[in-house]
Amino acid sequence: MIVDAMKTRPVLFALALLIVPALALAHGGHKHVSGTIASVGEASIVVKTSTGNVSVSTSPETKYFRGSDTKHPTTADELKTGMRVVVHLGGDGKALEVHIPSGA
Repeated sequence: MIVDAMKTRPVLFALALLIVPALALAHGGHKHVSGTIASVGEASIVVKTSTGNVSVSTSPETKYFRGSDTKHPTTADELKTGMRVVVHLGGDGKALEVHIPSGA
């Protein structure tokens, strides 16, 4: 039994090392901001999060979607104060994608 445990631990450790990066990349490797919209400007969205308000810059390249996938595009005009939102950020900290609830 002790020999089996000694062989199993390195295998489980190796599997864990393979799974963790895969989970991180499943989200595109990007950070995100989620909460409710506090305000919407021409070039930014202020999101009220559990830790306070976060201002996120938008650009002409920012994409807007209904739901968590990218099958239902929408526009920035659909964003309303108080609406739930998840903003996926690029490496520069600007919004790449903004997702609102599909029933909004």
